[in-house]
Amino acid sequence: LGWYTYELTKQIIHVTVDGEKVIDVKVTNGKSLGQFEIVKVDAEDKTKVLSDAEFEVYKDGKKVDTLRTDKTGKVVSQKLEPGKYTLKETKAPQGYKLLKEEIEVVVEANKVVEVQVENAKELGSLQVIKKDAENGKVLAGAEFKLKNEAGQVVGEAKTTNKDGVVKFESLVPGKYTLEETKAPEGYKALEVTVEVKVVANEVVKQEVMNEKVKEEITGQLEITKVDANNTNKTLAGAVFEIWKDGTKIDTLTTNKSGKATSKKLEPGDYTLKEIQAPEGYTLSDKEMKFTISNEKIEVVKLQFANKKDTEKGPEKPGEETGKPGEGVEKPNFPEKGQGSSNNQQLPATGHNTNYVPFIGFMLLLLGIRLRFMAKNS
Repeated sequence: LGWYTYELTKQIIHVTVDGEKVIDVKVTNGKSLGQFEIVKVDAEDKTKVLSDAEFEVYKDGKKVDTLRTDKTGKVVSQKLEPGKYTLKETKAPQGYKLLKEEIEVVVEANKVVEVQVENAKELGSLQVIKKDAENGKVLAGAEFKLKNEAGQVVGEAKTTNKDGVVKFESLVPGKYTLEETKAPEGYKALEVTVEVKVVANEVVKQEVMNEKVKEEITGQLEITKVDANNTNKTLAGAVFEIWKDGTKIDTLTTNKSGKATSKKLEPGDYTLKEIQAPEGYTLSDKEMKFTISNEKIEVVKLQFANKKDTEKGPEKPGEETGKPGEGVEKPNFPEKGQGSSNNQQLPATGHNTNYVPFIGFMLLLLGIRLRFMAKNS
């Protein structure tokens, strides 16, 4: 049941009147029909038409037509009686999602109703897993951004979670470039980009490996300055120089604890020289060799001992006061007219050396030699 529109017939009907007879004349009017046209387009770009979409047309639950869009993205239904129809998409264009919703179309008499139907592209996802290049351990804190084939950044940069994973979703299938913008702490950032291909309706997994930042191997020297006769006694004020390949690298002075620590030293062989002894101690002319390893960070510890200044050498004239002539005793010559006495001392020279035993010993040797020569002759 329903309201219908009929077409006005233009057919001429001829009737012959025969006397008193009544003649029945049957005149038939056709129903007015209508059509609809489907225009299939991309959901994001309405100017992009889509071919090969297939539809079924239903009227009151009964299929009345099957349609397929052509290369222009269009298809026109057969002529239908005016009324409500239902469209069901049975096949989506390649690379697009099948439309799940049914579309209601109202056909009007003597009209072609346009119906625009949109399809969204089938999408894919990219899952990035960040790992240690050496042991495969997952790494959090790596930041990535994704670019499409046109070089445009897709969405926002994302950071790997505690499982080392970051996911980019709802991606149009195609080629992408993955760029690391921040490396996990303690690791080198990737210097190259990673090319990935996203496939529709799939989660593409991409592992990205990072190498650890190689720790700079350096070492240090720690000196402990002690008394040579009592190693428990530490000495402050000793000054040392560290040399390598003829170049002075560092200068150290021991503190009140008798210790001094160098700056960071590169691996290699070094020489330690004392250039100033602690007060009251003798400067050491000893050089100590030490090596900084290139395999591990370490502090090389050396103990350096000094002897006390127990004896002083002969004093130089004027050394005590710094004035010429001071500090030197005057010779004690005998007065005029007096003979020298056997007990008289030699002039003082500032030295206490006694040469008498040495002279006597030499004379004894000379006498033995002369006697030996006379005996042989």
